[in-house]
Amino acid sequence: MAVTGISHSGYSSYSAIKLNSEEYKKQSSSTELEKKMTQYIDTLFISKTGQEIFKHLSSVSSMDYVDRFENEVTEVFAKEDTTQGVKSDTFKHHVNRMATAYNKMKNSIEEKYAAQDYEQEYYVTESGKIEELTKEKELDMLNQAYENHSNFMATSTEIWSELQDFTSSVVYHKGSEQTANEQNIGENQENTAKSKEKGVIKNSAYQAFLSAIQSDNQKLSQQYSGDWKDLRLNLNVSDGDRKMLNGIWDYYANKS
Repeated sequence: MAVTGISHSGYSSYSAIKLNSEEYKKQSSSTELEKKMTQYIDTLFISKTGQEIFKHLSSVSSMDYVDRFENEVTEVFAKEDTTQGVKSDTFKHHVNRMATAYNKMKNSIEEKYAAQDYEQEYYVTESGKIEELTKEKELDMLNQAYENHSNFMATSTEIWSELQDFTSSVVYHKGSEQTANEQNIGENQENTAKSKEKGVIKNSAYQAFLSAIQSDNQKLSQQYSGDWKDLRLNLNVSDGDRKMLNGIWDYYANKS
């Protein structure tokens, strides 16, 4: 059988296919070029944005605030007069230390974002994302750091109360008189024994710590000009619980 050439109609179809194929290649080439240009522009944009972000990338993080808050509390503690003999009201003093450290850091955040020359900063989230750093986010980190410290110290308070031997109350007499401190220890042991139910002491301490930075106490702290150790904050605990907590802390403060 002889091989015939491509018919006119067949050639037309072939030409059309070839033409469409070439047109498709041109379109594809154009599309690829557009994609590459778009990617280049995006890369260029991301590069410039990335440079700006890294230029203003802050080291602020939740853990950073935990460390900074602990350091602030320690700094306040270091400024105390440690020459006194018998220590008293040590729980109240630590509450005041915490409130003082918190207010100092909170004021620093407020001043930072109120400054006229403030520039937008960024930070790395716990999930690894880079986001804008805002005043609200920094205040949240500070509040979380304060709550972490409060929970730790409240747990420690309960442990100290459990380790203390409340079943025996030894009262030392010097002649016929009893010192005021020894009397307070006896009273505090009795108050603590009444509140020995699991979790009561921890919850009382935790509520006291949290209430120390309420708005009314922050205002009170700002208006107070005396020795911060003498400041009596409005804690959400009864006078009995306040005395009980001071008793637990005083007992170990005077033993150390």
